[in-house]
Amino acid sequence: MEKNIENMDFSGNRKKKEECFEMETKNKNKKTVIMLAVIGIAIVCICVIGVFAKKAYDRHQEELRLQAIETKNSEIDGEYQRFEKEEDRNKKLEALKQEMESAEKYKKTEGDYEECSAHYEKIIAQMKNSFVSEYDDTIKIIADKIGDDVEKVDDKEALKNAASEFTMFKDTLKDDFENYNTVEQDSFDKYNSAIDGYVTKYNDRVTAIEKAEEEARKKAEEEAKKKAEEEAKKKAEEEAAAKAAQEEAERKAAEEAAEQSSGSSSSGSSYYDDSNDYSYSGGSSSSDYSGGSSYDSGSSSSGNDYSGGSSSSSGDSSSSENGSSSNNNLNHTWAEDGAGRVDGYYDPSNGDIYDANGNYQGNLGDW
Repeated sequence: MEKNIENMDFSGNRKKKEECFEMETKNKNKKTVIMLAVIGIAIVCICVIGVFAKKAYDRHQEELRLQAIETKNSEIDGEYQRFEKEEDRNKKLEALKQEMESAEKYKKTEGDYEECSAHYEKIIAQMKNSFVSEYDDTIKIIADKIGDDVEKVDDKEALKNAASEFTMFKDTLKDDFENYNTVEQDSFDKYNSAIDGYVTKYNDRVTAIEKAEEEARKKAEEEAKKKAEEEAKKKAEEEAAAKAAQEEAERKAAEEAAEQSSGSSSSGSSYYDDSNDYSYSGGSSSSDYSGGSSYDSGSSSSGNDYSGGSSSSSGDSSSSENGSSSNNNLNHTWAEDGAGRVDGYYDPSNGDIYDANGNYQGNLGDW
C-alpha cells in the first residue's frame, strides 16, 4: 500500500513536472518567438535604413561623379574655346595635338569617366573639323581661280600658279596628317587624289597651250621668212627693173647724143680764112681738116651756123667769099648765122679764137 502511495505520489509529481516543463517550454517558445519577432523587426528596420542609407550614399556618390564630370568637361571646353580664339595656325595644331595627348592620358587614369572620354573625343573631332573645313575651302578657292572648264582657259601663268598652289597645299596636308593626325587615313587619301587630279588637268592644259604656242611660233617664223624672201625678191626685181630702166635711159641718152652729134656735123658753125680751110665739129675730141676752115659747134646752145672767111696777118691779103684781114698776127675771120655776120679772130699758131673785142672764145682743138 505504501508502494502504491509512493507510486501515486511519484506519478503526480511527474505529471506536475511535465506540466511545469510544458509550461516552461511554452514560455521559452513564446520568448523565442518574441525575440525572433524583435530581431526580425530590427533586421527589417536595419534593412530599410540600409536601403535608404545606400540610396543616399549612391546619390551622394552620383552627385560627386557628376560634379567631377562637369568639372572635367568644363576644363575640356575651356581648351576648345582657347583653340577657337587662336588665330595662329601652328598654335592651333599644337593645341589639337595636346588635346589628343590629354585624352589618351585621361583614359589611362584610374577613376576616369566615360562621359569625359566621350567629351574629349567630341572636342577633338570639332578641332579636326576646323582643319577639314580649311582644307575644303582651300581646294575650292584654288579651283575657282581656273573654273570647271579647264580646256577653255588660255592663261598659262594662272594654270601654273594654281598647280603650284595645289602642290604646296598637298605638302601642308601631308605634314598635318603625319604630325597632328588632322584627318583619318581614308580622308587623307581622298584629298590627295583630288589634288592630283587638279594638278594633272592644269599641267596637261599648260602643255597643250605651249604646244599651240610653239606651233604658232613656227608658223609665224615661216610666214616671216616667206615674207622676207618675197620682199627680198620684190626688192631685187625692183632694183633689177630700176637698173634696166637706168641702162635703157642711158642707152637712149647715148643714142640721142649720137643722133645730136651726127646732126650737128651738118648744122654747126664754120670758120673760114684765106690761108686754111678747117672743118671742126663741136662736141668731138678730134678736128677734121679739109680744104677751108670749117668749124662746127655742136655744143652751141643756140645751134647757130657760121660761114665766112679769114685773112692772114702777114700782110698778104687774100680774099674769100666775104674777105678777111690780119690783125697783130691774128687772122681776121667772120661768120654768119641766122642773126647776121659775126667778126672775130683766131690764132693759127694755137687755134685760140677771140671775138671782135678781143675776148677769148675758146680753142678750135677743144671744139
